[in-house]
Amino acid sequence: MLKNSLKKIFNAVGFQGVWWLCVLGALWGVQYLGPIVMLIFLLTHMLIMGKGKNEVLFLFLIAFIGTIVDSIKLATGFISYMGGYETIKILAPLWITAMWTGFASTINHSLGWVHDRYFIAVMLGVVFGPLSYMLGVKLEALTFNYSLMVSAVILAIVWGTAIPLMYWLSNKLGLSSRNT
Repeated sequence: MLKNSLKKIFNAVGFQGVWWLCVLGALWGVQYLGPIVMLIFLLTHMLIMGKGKNEVLFLFLIAFIGTIVDSIKLATGFISYMGGYETIKILAPLWITAMWTGFASTINHSLGWVHDRYFIAVMLGVVFGPLSYMLGVKLEALTFNYSLMVSAVILAIVWGTAIPLMYWLSNKLGLSSRNT
């Protein structure tokens, strides 16, 4: 039991720590710092507590979906990011993709208790999705190009949908704690 608790703590604290490195790296002009450390975190995560090839597939799917979602936000002018690509102006920065992937690593571990509690998953997305981006704005890693209220509502809808869909996909891949 203690060993499992320590793994969940590693998962939660590791993700939060690398989240900060993603943001700060973009601010400091070393936008690949966060993604490189996130890759190290994810490899360590998979070695310590990974759930095999289906979890790797899950992480790749969320990385892809998250990149598409945030690229749409960028391409539509909803959001602007620091630390983006020099030549590809409509693709979300790698540090954003890293954050989506790191968050996905928590779905079956430190946030595994949310499985099959879709109302809680929606509420987590509605509240913490916008707050996460607002912190990014406060730190000047990104900019909302619409009003704060409109931006918060859009992000609440996006994340209020994304998080339950992550749990649904995880369940479909047999990754929830009830399936292992």
